[in-house]
Amino acid sequence: MAEVVVEHVKVDRCTTCGGAFLDQGELEVLTHAESGGLFRHLFSMRFGERLAAAR
Repeated sequence: MAEVVVEHVKVDRCTTCGGAFLDQGELEVLTHAESGGLFRHLFSMRFGERLAAAR
């Protein structure tokens, strides 16, 4: 597990599968974040290179 800070929220991320583990209430905070939130951050970390290569 690795701790990743996204929008001031500490998210536990599995270094093997890329899964994200949140504490209660953190999903709500992250989905309303101004920068695009958790999903944009995690998808760019996990698939960013593949998405750029596919373009």
